[in-house]
Amino acid sequence: MIDKNGKLFGKINIIDLLIILVIVAAAAFFAVRYLGGGGEDSVGSTKTTVEISFYCNSAPTGIGDSMEIGATAYEDNTDKPFGKVVSFSTEPAYTYESDEDGKAAKVPEVGYDFLYVTVEVEGELTEDGIKLGGKLFSVGGGYTVHFGKVMQYGKITSITPVA
Repeated sequence: MIDKNGKLFGKINIIDLLIILVIVAAAAFFAVRYLGGGGEDSVGSTKTTVEISFYCNSAPTGIGDSMEIGATAYEDNTDKPFGKVVSFSTEPAYTYESDEDGKAAKVPEVGYDFLYVTVEVEGELTEDGIKLGGKLFSVGGGYTVHFGKVMQYGKITSITPVA
């Protein structure tokens, strides 16, 4: 197979062949990694409809006036819509500070509200969360999310399948 000049079948150098194989393997790896499936969910995966609840602290006071039921929701980094707002509510934000006796006292955070948003989405439910557009979202994870015209940083408090 390899002749006295180090060529495979008398045509190609074994070192050249190894280099070609490494290049092909690297190209295949990057193709699968960055192009494989276009970032979509797994082929043949079962889509499930769930409600994802977000908690956003330090939202500007009055942000609820800009919220709309049915608004498209999407995560800022992916910029791909993944669901619709099904409910939201706000309440005045507060924090706790020590009073004169060293006890915790509830103190309002002037200019801020707590924002609670529930979004209905369809994705691949896993034991680690839900995959939407190839990205995994998990309870406790923090994401910058657009809810229609509103953009807020929020943490997921629950992922609940819709019955």
